[in-house]
Amino acid sequence: MARTFTAESPLDDQGVERALLLARQVRQAAEAAADGKVLSAVEGAAALAPGSWSARPSKPPSYSRPTRPKKGAPGRGGCARPWG
Repeated sequence: MARTFTAESPLDDQGVERALLLARQVRQAAEAAADGKVLSAVEGAAALAPGSWSARPSKPPSYSRPTRPKKGAPGRGGCARPWG
C-alpha cells in the first residue's frame, strides 16, 4: 500500500523520513523474529534504532530534592534567634 505524504517544511520532511525508517526497521525485526520472541525483537529494534525518538536511557535520571536551609541560617535572610 503506497501513500503520499506532503511535508510543509524541511523539519516535517525529516520527521516523516525518520518515522518511516523506524517503521521499516520494526517490521523487519518482527518478520525475522521466532515465535514467542516477536515483542522482544520489536522493542529492541525500536529502542536501539539510531536517532529514534524512542531511544531512552536505560536508567531514568534520579532527581534529588534540594535541601532547605535551616531557619535563621546566616546569609539567607533569616533571623538568628539568640534564645535557640
